[in-house]
This record gives sequence, C-alpha cells and structure tokens, in this order.
Amino acid sequence: GSHSTVFRRHFVFDHSKHKLICTGVALIRDSINSAAPAPKSLSSQRSRVQAGACKSVRQASSMATTATPAPLSDSNADALAPPSDEEPRFEIGELVEVAARTHPGANFPGGTAKIKKIHDERVKDGGPMKDGSRVRTTGYTYAVKYVLGGSEKRVDAKHISSKREVSREDAADARRDAVAKQKAEREAKEAAARAEEAARAERKKAARARV
Repeated sequence: GSHSTVFRRHFVFDHSKHKLICTGVALIRDSINSAAPAPKSLSSQRSRVQAGACKSVRQASSMATTATPAPLSDSNADALAPPSDEEPRFEIGELVEVAARTHPGANFPGGTAKIKKIHDERVKDGGPMKDGSRVRTTGYTYAVKYVLGGSEKRVDAKHISSKREVSREDAADARRDAVAKQKAEREAKEAAARAEEAARAERKKAARARV
C-alpha cells in the first residue's frame, strides 16, 4: 500500500558556532494504508539522527562552559607593570628655583631653595597634593627649604627647576630686596587705611554740622 511519513525537526542556535544545530526529529504522521508497522530501517535511522544531534549539543555546551580566557602575553604584562626605572630629577642639597603658585586656593610665593628630602611616592603615596597642584606628575615629590626662609614638605617636580649656585652676598641682597618690598606694601596699606579713616571722620563732621 501507499506510505506517507511526515517528520518535524527541532533546532537549537549554538552561540559558539553561530549556527543552528538539529537536536532531533519527531515523527508527526506515519500513515500506511495497511496496518503494517513502519520499516525498521527508518526507525533505526531516526534514532541515530536524534542521538547524533544531542551529542553535538552536549559537546557545544561543554565547550562554552569550560572556556577560559587566554593568559596575558609577555607584551601585555610589561605594559601593565608600573615603571620601575624612574629616577628623581633632583638631588638632596641641590639648589633649585621653585615656581610661585598664587592662584585661587594656593598662596606659595616660591623662590630659591635647596632640596632637603626626596619622597618616593611609588613606595608610599602621600595623598592629595597641597602645593597648588591638582595631581602629582612624577613618582617623586621634594621637601625644600627656601634661602630667604620658610619651607615646603611636598612639592611636585613640575614646579621645580635647577638653578646655578649663588653667592652668600647675592642671597643677602635678594633677602633685603624682599624685605624692602614687603615694607613698602605694608606702608601703602597703612596709608590707605589712614586716608579712609580721615574721610570717614570728615563725613561724620559734615553730618553733625547739618544737624
């Protein structure tokens, strides 16, 4: 008699291979005019297809779950390693010129100074900079002592430049000039205050006279 057989295939998308995999074949209709059973060869073929599809799915799943990231190559490891060959730009006892930092939030006049101590910030980070810098630019900061008096504990290298040795007389002259400048500024402020006080007194006197 006539034999009409219809199958339905089931597919699963394998993300590791980016394609569909058949997971099995289901028999929908197997109509035979006579009551004879389906051929044995067809049933065994269907079982083999289903078993092979399931095995492929299990292998793909195992590969996806056991995949591990590739280790870093030597070049990547070197790129991530911190620089270890950086050297201080200045030496202890070196005469330097420290730039003035007098912008809003900072009032550091700077001047000629000597390096008193070098801080290796790569070993121990001293925290946020308090010398007028937003961030530290090198692995080292410097403690300086100014020739004209005063000091700073942590100065970033970008504010420091090397300076030639000066004589004691030149340093004394620079100190006298600085003192004279400060005195002139103070006297100017005092004169302005006296003038303002005198003007205030005149205004009060004129107000009493009108009364």
